Amino acid sequence: MEKKSGQVKQPAQASTEVDTKTVTGELGNNLDVKLETTKNNVNGAKNGQVLSAKVEEKKNSTGVKQSTDDKLPVPESLEAPVSEPSRSDEKQASSNTSSDSLNEKKEEEEVKDEQKNVSRIVTLLGKFLTKERVYMLLEWKNIFVQYSNDTRIIFYTALSSFFIGYFRFGILGLFVVMAVCIQYYRIQVRKVVVNFRDDFTRYLATRRIEDEPETVAWLNSFLQKFWYIFEPSLSANVVETADQVLSENTPGFLDSLRLSKFTLGTKSPRLDFIRSYPKTEEDLYMMDLACSFTPDNLSELTGHEIATQIKPKIELSVRIGKSIASASMPVLVEDFSFSGVIRLKLKFLSSYPYIKSVGLTFVEKPDISFVLKPIGGEKLGFDIGNVPGLSKFIYDQIHLTLGPMMYSPNVYELDIEQMMGAANMNVTIGAISFHLQNATGLKPNETLSGTPDPYVVIRSTLTGRELARSKTVSDTSSPTFDEKFEFTITSFSEQLVLEVYDYNDIRSDKLIGTNVIETSVLDGAPVVNDATIDVKFHQKIRGSLKYSIRFYPVIEVTEGENASDLTGPGILRYTVFQAKELSTGSNRYTAYAELVMNGKIVHTTRKIKKNNNPSWGDFQEYLVKQKSKCSLGVRIRADGVSKPLGVFNITLDDLLTATKKGLNWFQLENAKSGRVRIAAEWKPVDMTAVCESADIYREPLGALRLFIRNANSLSPKSHGGKVNASTRVLCHNKEMAQTVTIANHTQPVWDEYLYVPIVTKYDIIRLQVLSHEGEERILGYVDISPKDYIRQDASGKLIPFEQTREVTTSLTSVKGLQTKSSLCYLFCFYPNPAKFIPTPKNVSRTASIATSQNESPSATPQPKKEVVSPLLSSPSDLEEDLKQLTGFLCFDIIKSNLPNPGSQIALQVDDIPEPVFISPKTKHGSASAHLFGEYFVRELPYSRLTFLVTDPRSSKKILGSVSIPATTFLQRSGLAPLTIKFKEVAASFTVCSCLVPIPVIIDRTESFLNMGKLTVDVIEGIELPKMDRSGKSDPFVVFELQGEEVYKTKTIKKTLNPQFNESFTVEIPNRHRNRLIAKCYDWDFGGKNDFMGNVVIDMASLSPNEKVVLTLPLDGELGGELKLGLQFTPAWILRSKRGGSRSVASSVFGHATDLAGMPIKGLASLGGGVVDGIGAVGHVTNKLRKGVLGGFRHKRDEE
Repeated sequence: MEKKSGQVKQPAQASTEVDTKTVTGELGNNLDVKLETTKNNVNGAKNGQVLSAKVEEKKNSTGVKQSTDDKLPVPESLEAPVSEPSRSDEKQASSNTSSDSLNEKKEEEEVKDEQKNVSRIVTLLGKFLTKERVYMLLEWKNIFVQYSNDTRIIFYTALSSFFIGYFRFGILGLFVVMAVCIQYYRIQVRKVVVNFRDDFTRYLATRRIEDEPETVAWLNSFLQKFWYIFEPSLSANVVETADQVLSENTPGFLDSLRLSKFTLGTKSPRLDFIRSYPKTEEDLYMMDLACSFTPDNLSELTGHEIATQIKPKIELSVRIGKSIASASMPVLVEDFSFSGVIRLKLKFLSSYPYIKSVGLTFVEKPDISFVLKPIGGEKLGFDIGNVPGLSKFIYDQIHLTLGPMMYSPNVYELDIEQMMGAANMNVTIGAISFHLQNATGLKPNETLSGTPDPYVVIRSTLTGRELARSKTVSDTSSPTFDEKFEFTITSFSEQLVLEVYDYNDIRSDKLIGTNVIETSVLDGAPVVNDATIDVKFHQKIRGSLKYSIRFYPVIEVTEGENASDLTGPGILRYTVFQAKELSTGSNRYTAYAELVMNGKIVHTTRKIKKNNNPSWGDFQEYLVKQKSKCSLGVRIRADGVSKPLGVFNITLDDLLTATKKGLNWFQLENAKSGRVRIAAEWKPVDMTAVCESADIYREPLGALRLFIRNANSLSPKSHGGKVNASTRVLCHNKEMAQTVTIANHTQPVWDEYLYVPIVTKYDIIRLQVLSHEGEERILGYVDISPKDYIRQDASGKLIPFEQTREVTTSLTSVKGLQTKSSLCYLFCFYPNPAKFIPTPKNVSRTASIATSQNESPSATPQPKKEVVSPLLSSPSDLEEDLKQLTGFLCFDIIKSNLPNPGSQIALQVDDIPEPVFISPKTKHGSASAHLFGEYFVRELPYSRLTFLVTDPRSSKKILGSVSIPATTFLQRSGLAPLTIKFKEVAASFTVCSCLVPIPVIIDRTESFLNMGKLTVDVIEGIELPKMDRSGKSDPFVVFELQGEEVYKTKTIKKTLNPQFNESFTVEIPNRHRNRLIAKCYDWDFGGKNDFMGNVVIDMASLSPNEKVVLTLPLDGELGGELKLGLQFTPAWILRSKRGGSRSVASSVFGHATDLAGMPIKGLASLGGGVVDGIGAVGHVTNKLRKGVLGGFRHKRDEE
């Protein structure tokens, strides 16, 4: 192929036309000064365009020529910044001064610059300063400067003349005065000229940087001298790297594919010019680089350099066939050159890595040429460029490949920040010790599979690699593994996937089920003991696994301290980089390496085909408990060779010392040649901080406040049906809170506030919308990641986050698909003030736990007991906590003594219908363990706790209960353990508590003072309308709450002023939103009752616990009044009576929850079943009034 070389087109020489214009100005004492100004007409590069390169090309035999004159559109992001309107004109100025004349070249557009300055001044000083006034001020300034100079010389002349005349000097004195005046004036004029010349020269220099490219001959000279040293090393590295890639990607029909020769020659690349654009944003830098690599251009080389020149050459060796029948065929590429103009854009950062992104684009097609000889090699090779039409086809294919990547307007972006961030993700934060105990109830997914042979595989979600594999336990559905595995993690966002398989001898192993363990649960509580997780397959439970897990964090090494010098356990990163010179002959091995630790093979690298210098770069990390007794080794093996090609053994301490000194290459033992490059990195871990017990309380970072508004377009189980829907909040597969159930709605409205503790920023909050028609069904879910909203200020304090608008998000099905249903919600994050400082609020709360085995139950606090809980506070801390209104009330049940095995302790608080805590079932009646629970207190002075004991034989039966105010509970159990006894049954438990304050301003609809019982005294009617012919009426009153009847008075016949004297009590879930209406009717026998008028009772204006008597007019046109006595008594009203009924009620019995880590059933019935929507509030309260709350209604008169 005929070589095509190119010369980069140099900036066009400016052709100038000179117009000389003499400007005469009067300065001072009528001294004429002529200033010559030159007008430049520059036919050069305009702003936003790049100087095109004029490429001289040689034509081949067919006359094919590669064109590089096609201009490419510049993308908007890389468009050159515009400076001033006159930037396209090139201005030059020079000045020559003498004692008699002053010649100065000046810009013609001086007036335009002055106008621009005036506009800038007007913009800065405001609207009151017009351009006319600015011009006048500038003129006054010039006049003042001119006349100040004139005034001084005149004053000096007059004063000197006075002294000459007064002292009677002769004509000589007059000449002295004239000489001084002339010299003074000449000095002033010279000063003005010099200042003007300096300012204008500085201005031109700035413009030259923006408009003219800058040559870098000095850099090219240095690069050429440095090239002789750098090029051999660069070529050797390219051969080594490319040979590795070619070996791994050799097609099957080839024996080998390698880069046998690569050189870039002795002539270095060069930069023809650099153009920068200074007027960009502060964090941006943009420039144009005209670069070229033209080895055939000898104009810049000396005679000696030409004589000793080595031209670029690439030789690819392709071996076809196998073993003896193979043949090598060289493919040669030589005489290649390149030239083009690249626009470079850098975006900077104020912190590491300091460069956010790099953008590259060719502003015009680059010129590329080469000679390709695929057959015959260097001597007999045939240039395929001599084939007619083939040369143009090859160039077109090159441009078609590169064009979409980096030809303008396409930009090749490198996100440096993301690349560096991805590199930091591989930093290990600690080690995990995973104890796989057993599995229960494993069920194969195939019907005829029989009893499974299970084993467990543990994988990482970040890397996807297998971390551990258990043994196979044959022929059992409840295997006992009792195996411990150790591996490292790089982030608490990493998840562990547990896969349970059924082993098969002949067929492939079948998956029984999977589940995920969030490692974020270990952040703050590094131990989880005896945890149980369900094994699921397509959302169906196929069994369960029991495990324990511990986390050992990496110890941060202080500056100046070497991690390898620290004793104790640690994490070893063992890396094998590469091997070299595995054979001195013609044999080329397919080599791989085996990493050995303490005589056991722990890792095997991938195989590198036909390469005697293989490079792997593999590393493995292990938890090493005794560094001094750890030995390492590496074995280099090859396919087809029974013995290792070479081995190397070393102790861990020696390898760490060698790595510290930079000694990574080691000679292979038992080998004729060869060496291997390995390294070790040590990170100490803290295993003493992790106790063997999981009895550690994790104080939350803050509270996530969720407002669940409504759901839309829910899918019923049957076509045209309705949904009994609720929303459940999960964190780490644990139920944290749940709304009430709204029956028979596809558009349920809850309007409920839920509070969830956020323990770590890696928690994932899942909102599940459930359907309760028979078996519980998940309609969809929405995930919330708190780490996206948890922020810290400069001092490290957590910042509250409040969402201002409600969010409507489509639900995701259990299969991961988007559904048509949606959930409308709003959430806020309120931080824990104790997390504002690096140390805990109370040191005693993070102390280790020591449990006493010999406790005797007592009804009073026992401050001298040896039982210690991390929740116990000091008196001063407890006093401060009791002053708070909101926060998490945390408790620790240290010991329990229950009447029967299987009995449980449950806690019900305030208006929450479901228990916020249920203890696990025990095999014996008594247990000694730390059971932690917590719930969010909205108003501490009004909050109340009710502890229940359930009967294991009947989930609906409550054996006993104890109710205690929250403040009393904190006072009695916050300083020392408190033993609570149940009167109805012989049961007791010992508990400690504390309050974690979370400042939250609750909504008025959540307040204790917003709900309660309203007692209504229906006293009398006054001057009611006349509805009968007799001029009388038969009045009675119906009271409705939210459209449902809650009370009806007796009928008083034939009167307009009836005396009712009746009283009833109704529960008000929300007195700010609920409407209580009194409707007055006239009773008619055998017909429809006549409506007389309404009275709307304003419950929001009532003062708590204060009885008032009001006379309220009917809103009808006929007049009349009702006299009522009203008294509102605040009380907690279960949420089931506000929007549905899924509380500790009959509807929840048999429904499994997962509050304490194990499935249990609900408690006893306290209320009715599922009701229909918000409008059913009155229906529920009416039933309660007739049944549970009986006695509030008088018996109706019989007609």
